[in-house]
Amino acid sequence: MHLTSERRKDRRLSLGLDLEFFIGALASSVIDNDRDSGRGLGRTRNVSAGGVYFATSTGSIVRNDMELVIRIAIPQRGEGDNELLALHCEGKVVRIEKLPGPRHNDDQRLGVAVQFRQKPNVEFQSLSSLAD
Repeated sequence: MHLTSERRKDRRLSLGLDLEFFIGALASSVIDNDRDSGRGLGRTRNVSAGGVYFATSTGSIVRNDMELVIRIAIPQRGEGDNELLALHCEGKVVRIEKLPGPRHNDDQRLGVAVQFRQKPNVEFQSLSSLAD
């Protein structure tokens, strides 16, 4: 029996955060013009410096190897508890899987794994207090 090593290099945090994603080449124009075409919504299941795994009901527009721009809303602790920090990342879809549960507007719930092109400029240790 051959044992495989864990491929992940970065510590994952189990976080349920709202996110928006935008499809590859359309991403900059979608963000600038705030159009709905090529845009989807989801919720993170886990996140690391190397990537994110999220659930979405608007995943029918997503394909493996597709480039996405992702905007994750991170709540800030402190005086302004309602303040949000938006983390912007670019990455490639490396896995898509069907998730159990009810459909939403005839769309299957999907789990989407995205590998970031570059590690985001955020201190992930500071996010561990938000972990489930």
